[in-house]
Amino acid sequence: MKKNFYLMLVLSVFFIGCGSTPNVGYVPNRVEKNMFMPDGVKADVFFSQKWSGELGDYANNRSQWQGKSSVLVKAKTEAEYGYGTVWHNEDENESIKAICDIMKESGFKYGVAYVNYGNRIRRNVFTYKKGKIRNSFMDFFDETDEFYIENKW
Repeated sequence: MKKNFYLMLVLSVFFIGCGSTPNVGYVPNRVEKNMFMPDGVKADVFFSQKWSGELGDYANNRSQWQGKSSVLVKAKTEAEYGYGTVWHNEDENESIKAICDIMKESGFKYGVAYVNYGNRIRRNVFTYKKGKIRNSFMDFFDETDEFYIENKW
């Protein structure tokens, strides 16, 4: 009887211990300062394993582009204004490689950066998947910006 009791006690402690470690493999969010973006400018990049929580709040924080408006102009490249998505191979250039290296080494799936050009702010959202990175970007303009005036609906 005592053996069964001790066996049950040991198994209970073992299972409770295993059940209380849900964050195995979890890496805390990270902000990397002054990284080169695909267009060559520097920005701080917020990296995370999950979109929900802090990263999602940061990406959708309207105070980042307060007083600016977007336009519905699809851009084919990161050099164009508007919004768009561009895929890059991880070894395409040094800036892409640096972003991919951090994401790959730490297990981050997402990164968000805001670049302030004065009258325009660009939000870059990076997603890393199988040796490639997707940059989904959107520009927000002062309403006095020429591009905004020409393209607002």
